[in-house]
Amino acid sequence: MDKRATKIVVPILFILVGIITLVLAIIITSTNNTTPQNDQTPNNTIPITLCKNTGGTWKECGSGCGPLTKQQEEENNNRTIEPRICPAVCIPQCECPQEKKYWDETKGCTP
Repeated sequence: MDKRATKIVVPILFILVGIITLVLAIIITSTNNTTPQNDQTPNNTIPITLCKNTGGTWKECGSGCGPLTKQQEEENNNRTIEPRICPAVCIPQCECPQEKKYWDETKGCTP
């Protein structure tokens, strides 16, 4: 390949890689939400109250993976290739303390 072709092809490849990365980020963000958004909104006071009553702290901008559940941890432990990557978005959620680190939608923070 001559130098002129290289000057055209290389920037196009960078643009394509950027587009593919953006599309993958959008797909991951839209498919990794493990709990329905309407159950996590601050306007719904039930999860906020349940969080506080079971020792947690309500966060307006929590992890894009959502609160840690026992099911998520089992899935992470069963991964053989690499750990789950959380999308870079804010999800209102309960942050449970280490001694009760799992979130359950009906019980709140549980051991």
